[in-house]
Amino acid sequence: MTMTDMAAIFVLWGRRAWTRRHLRALEPHRLADIGLSEEERRCEGAKWFWQK
Repeated sequence: MTMTDMAAIFVLWGRRAWTRRHLRALEPHRLADIGLSEEERRCEGAKWFWQK
């Protein structure tokens, strides 16, 4: 694995962590705007940053 590959993984993990943190903070009407249910939010928000 090259340094570039490792850097890409760290960027991806950071993006996942940021996205999931913000997803957990969304109000219910915002979830409806993006087409997610409360259950989908809970499932996605509960994942660790390295999980797909």
